[in-house]
Amino acid sequence: VMKYAGTNTAVDDSDIVPNTDLNGNNLTIQSSALTLGLSSSPLSTTYVKGSKGIEAIGFDFTAARASALKVTDIKLSGYVRDTSGDTITLGVDATDSGVTAGGLISAVKLYDGATGALISDTPSNSSLNTTTGTITFNNLAWNIAAGETRRLLVKPDLSSNAASGTSDQCSFDIAATTDVTAIDDSSKTVNAAAADPNPTNNTRVITV
Repeated sequence: VMKYAGTNTAVDDSDIVPNTDLNGNNLTIQSSALTLGLSSSPLSTTYVKGSKGIEAIGFDFTAARASALKVTDIKLSGYVRDTSGDTITLGVDATDSGVTAGGLISAVKLYDGATGALISDTPSNSSLNTTTGTITFNNLAWNIAAGETRRLLVKPDLSSNAASGTSDQCSFDIAATTDVTAIDDSSKTVNAAAADPNPTNNTRVITV
């Protein structure tokens, strides 16, 4: 009940203007979210064996406007084939088990594509030599502001191993939504909304 100041007398409804219902603007409530995409650069490129710190692929990480995110874990899937006509496959060539992603790549480092800052050069686990075909980075602290898109740049070192034939190819992808873990402002876990930004036909490849 509205009362006149300094009194116990109620204000009559007719003295209140306006005295009808007021409608406010609609409000949209967003939850924390992380979207992945394939960066416009780098493109597919040919390198000589033994090249160090090459720019293999970029992934766009976009945080929804609801919350900033700290990316803590990233698992990359590595694909490989020789160029004799084999289909590119996870970890190990489909017809030649001697051709592996780990055989072509001696090290992998993650960088922030905008600042050039090193995110990590110490994977927690690597199975690039097997049909598991993954390399995992844990305990990261890569921060993305709310509503911001940042580019994850994957920079491997190529081994000096000879190609199986004329040349070999390899590529990286983020194959599952749970292969990326982030923490929002409320310390809640956020996984990628969708995966496979570099799809199985491998839009971005490295030729060695």
